[in-house]
Amino acid sequence: MESARRSGANQPVEGQAAQWELLQQLLTPKLLRGLRAEALRLTEQTQDAEDALQDTLLKAALHLPQLRDRSRVGPWLYATLRHTVADSRRRACRAQALMAEPVQTGEVCGDEVAEEVARRELARQLGQGLAALPACQREALRLRYLEGMTISEIARVLGVPVGTVTSRCRRGLCHLRALLSQDCGNGAFPAEKDD
Repeated sequence: MESARRSGANQPVEGQAAQWELLQQLLTPKLLRGLRAEALRLTEQTQDAEDALQDTLLKAALHLPQLRDRSRVGPWLYATLRHTVADSRRRACRAQALMAEPVQTGEVCGDEVAEEVARRELARQLGQGLAALPACQREALRLRYLEGMTISEIARVLGVPVGTVTSRCRRGLCHLRALLSQDCGNGAFPAEKDD
């Protein structure tokens, strides 16, 4: 019961109204403009950007009690926005894949089946490898390679120096490479060579 009160899940409407008021106080016009611009950069569509920003502010208001340091509201909101856009893209990709998947009525070629099995196995191994990484390395790699952010953008969002982001990405890739090469057997996942 106490944890439900702290999370805001069962708070009365007055509590939610107070959270909205607090969010509005923390949300400066400059921060709101920056969030809107970032949403537009990430989605490349005005309507999608507005939807993402609205979803972000709703999530932020609901989870505001979890924000320990109110001075970090900017990076927290930027990270929430990125997660919201990523979730939206994943949902859209899943829906698109389901709609585009052909119904197979005839015999399936053996090579296609083998390729699909190999692709799924690699995806499973990659998912396990990412899950085994420390959270800071996993987040840096996610922002860099899945969200396509630059090192300096990641540093700004995470609130850490550029060198820290660089080493987290390098260490994460090294750990991931080591984990995948163990799963794939010796030499099946070769390390990159410097020429």
